[in-house]
Amino acid sequence: MALGQPQGSAIHFAAEGLPDAYTQRDVNNAKAYFSGIGSILGQRYAVGVYSNGVICGGLLNAQLCRYARLSASASFEGIAQFYASGRWSLAQKTPVDIDWQGLSIDNDEAAADFGAFDTLQLPSV
Repeated sequence: MALGQPQGSAIHFAAEGLPDAYTQRDVNNAKAYFSGIGSILGQRYAVGVYSNGVICGGLLNAQLCRYARLSASASFEGIAQFYASGRWSLAQKTPVDIDWQGLSIDNDEAAADFGAFDTLQLPSV
């Protein structure tokens, strides 16, 4: 809020569980964690998650997030199925950590709505 991020735009939280990723047995813990996030953010901001397919799907099913950014880690549980479902708002593509003029970036496939906002219209801090 202090930076001027518009209410209703998304804040994405990573749930990676590296190095082996989260599995179906971790979904309930992720739900508890994201329930806490939702209670703090309330209606001010939309909640997004960056994770594998089972976590993204579990949180969307429980209505604990509005946006799901799917990891590009093809070996993680549920990645292919969740991608095929089309329920993601962002889908990370390989290669990751691309050097773009000294800045590390990822190439993502994006749905029409992924919770973005225009930084050019933010007030200067």
